[in-house]
Amino acid sequence: MKKIFFKLSKPFTFEGETYTELNLSELEDITGQQLYDAERIYVKKGGNVIAMEYNLDFIFILCSMTLKKPIEFFYALPATDAYHLKYRITNFLEGGNTMEESDEP
Repeated sequence: MKKIFFKLSKPFTFEGETYTELNLSELEDITGQQLYDAERIYVKKGGNVIAMEYNLDFIFILCSMTLKKPIEFFYALPATDAYHLKYRITNFLEGGNTMEESDEP
């Protein structure tokens, strides 16, 4: 599996652990079932399925499920990082080439 990282704009501390990047590698293997499950949670919370891939809440639900972090982790990200993460994942879901390969640990 390729190692794909998202560099944070500054160190971010959540529940006592400091992060400088997020490993997005698991998103490369996301399945239709995972998308469906994220959509169901999003709709249950009151979200609209029209253009949900542009909604932070849907993206955070998907990231939480796929990257095995609590959704509160993503809600606590600095705004700049949250926005850039949303853009990167939305672009990936739409078939863009934004999941960059990296040799970093």
